[in-house]
Amino acid sequence: MSGRILLVAALLSAAPAAAGADTIDATATTLLAGRQDPRDGTVHTVVPFYETLSLQASDLRNPWFSDTRIVVAAWGLLQAGDPLDGTTGTGDVDLAYVEGRTAGRRLTLRAGRQLVFGGAARALQLDGLDARARLVDGVGVEVYGGMPTTPRFASDQGDAVAGGRLFYRPSPRLEAGASFVHVLGQGRTERQEAGFDLRVAPAPVLTIAVLSLFSTVEERLAEAALQAIWQPLRTVELTLEAARTAPDLLIPRGSIFSVFAEQTRDEAGGVLYLRPLTRLRLVVDGHAIDDDSGLGGRAGARASLALGRDHATTLGAELRLLELPTKGLLDARTFAVRRLTERLVTTLELSADWLDPAVNGQDRSLTGVATLGWDFAPGWRGVVTGVAGETPLLERRLEILAKLVYQATLRVREVRP
Repeated sequence: MSGRILLVAALLSAAPAAAGADTIDATATTLLAGRQDPRDGTVHTVVPFYETLSLQASDLRNPWFSDTRIVVAAWGLLQAGDPLDGTTGTGDVDLAYVEGRTAGRRLTLRAGRQLVFGGAARALQLDGLDARARLVDGVGVEVYGGMPTTPRFASDQGDAVAGGRLFYRPSPRLEAGASFVHVLGQGRTERQEAGFDLRVAPAPVLTIAVLSLFSTVEERLAEAALQAIWQPLRTVELTLEAARTAPDLLIPRGSIFSVFAEQTRDEAGGVLYLRPLTRLRLVVDGHAIDDDSGLGGRAGARASLALGRDHATTLGAELRLLELPTKGLLDARTFAVRRLTERLVTTLELSADWLDPAVNGQDRSLTGVATLGWDFAPGWRGVVTGVAGETPLLERRLEILAKLVYQATLRVREVRP
């Protein structure tokens, strides 16, 4: 990982030294927490210290590119006390790239650690180069390559990747693309897929999206999805969707976990969003599921209501149900959020779960959570959370968590003649 970070740093340093940033936005968030961690019959104390940093410098002036910008997002963690895995420090860089346009803004180049979306790329994180060009009459092409990034705590994603997408976008209401991706790991093919995607809006209130990915190595469908979103009113939205995935093809072929993953999983259903009143929001969903275990389904409903002159109080309830031949789950949750003053907020949540089959001989779980947050100074927030309940893993649970958060935002804008 350290070699890849050095590569990203080198790519960032390649930005023209003479460039001047008109606008710099930087945000740093510091979180200090303390909590009890009961395990092995003993209560341990863990004090994690989190730091996140995001930075964007835009409108960098240089003689070769226009709309140049630099984007960085990173996080770090230090742990005092007695952490479970013994790790006292870790961190990662999520994004770190330079981007600019050239050739009359028809060619966009991005170098560094980045996310590539669309078609067979899905949401691919890599250290490398992405080039996107607009050709003629709405036709464009995107080509990318580099080293797949393995996020912290994730399994290895491979050693090298290359891919591209040819797309047609004559108007904002229509885009179609054909794509291909090839991932290598330890000298063998980890993933190789060809894809087709389509997004069309035949009417202002209707959007249809289609995605199909075919594994050219396994010679079978890796993923197919169809989604239609209908919004006749601002207060009504209906989504109908169907999808087939091959979970084993989402895992690198060299991983032993791909052997135990399901080969097919089909889902079909919909989501209905309603806002009958300004203060009331309702969401209902239901999906049928067909996987290696048989036919089942999942469904849910959620309601939230804002009360008070300034919507200072929010009440809500949620119900989730999962029913498959080998397992089932019913989850009921209620919550309340109350803004006592401009700087003081309290929340209360109660959730209950019924499990099938039982875990450790217990088929239900009950948890209550209460939180008090206080913005006691500009950029500073203190939070105290109490958690109590009974779960299949803990006969009794009582935990107090304290957080101290500091968030600083810096914005610099240079005005030039």
